[in-house]
Amino acid sequence: MAKKNHEDVIMKMSIDFFRDTILKSLGIDFQFVDSGPTELIELSIHSLYMDFTFLTTGGFYIHIEFQTTDGGEPDLRRFHAYEAVFSHKTGRNQGGGCNDKTWTNDF
Repeated sequence: MAKKNHEDVIMKMSIDFFRDTILKSLGIDFQFVDSGPTELIELSIHSLYMDFTFLTTGGFYIHIEFQTTDGGEPDLRRFHAYEAVFSHKTGRNQGGGCNDKTWTNDF
């Protein structure tokens, strides 16, 4: 039998109180239909190739991607995935808090 983390067991048992009382007291007041998954296990191997990353004197990275086609939202999701993994690996932010900006230029 696997050893259980007592804190996890207590937190999962108290979810109704947390959801119905604590969240509302914090101003998070939604109607919930179900609890979502909390343990996400995924093992995959991907080679992520970013076009360019530059470390700035401000200590954050700038990530540049050049696209010849407009892949729309799927491309943006892929770029954000690159940035999330890159930030996790380097321990540094990308874009200095402005990484939500996307510039397009039709050549």
